[in-house]
Amino acid sequence: MSQLPNDAQKTPFRPTLEGCVARDPRLARAVGECYQCALYGIAAYLWRSLMSEKRDRELSRLFDRLAREEIEQFRLLGELIAALGGVPTLYTQVRIDPARHGQPTEAQFLSRLIREAIGDERQMIDRYQTLMGRTCDRVVRSILSQLLSGEHRHLERLQAVLGSI
Repeated sequence: MSQLPNDAQKTPFRPTLEGCVARDPRLARAVGECYQCALYGIAAYLWRSLMSEKRDRELSRLFDRLAREEIEQFRLLGELIAALGGVPTLYTQVRIDPARHGQPTEAQFLSRLIREAIGDERQMIDRYQTLMGRTCDRVVRSILSQLLSGEHRHLERLQAVLGSI
């Protein structure tokens, strides 16, 4: 038997949601929209980190941390979709980069990156709140509540950074 790499040994315990929630294909499809947005969020935060790295290393590190947290949310959403009887589908949104238009100053560019991230977080908060209103399942509501809390923390961190620019 081969030994697991050090990173694999640090993987957190993840109980399965299978059998813990009632099957609800309609809700699974709705959660799938959040799953799609979370995948976009991972890519967007990594892109923002790359774009801000030379301008503001601390902001770049924040975007990296948020991307890692989005990965955990993405996984949890996929598990929830499967437990609800759906199939997590891998695709994401496509957006045109509005930062390419014009020649903003560095402060304007960084501010735009943060404001776009704030908009994305607010969108996810709205989505999770809407989903919470669509189910009475306590386990699903608990998971959505956890995800919602994470989005609120992201929003607060981003707003604090925006206020300092």
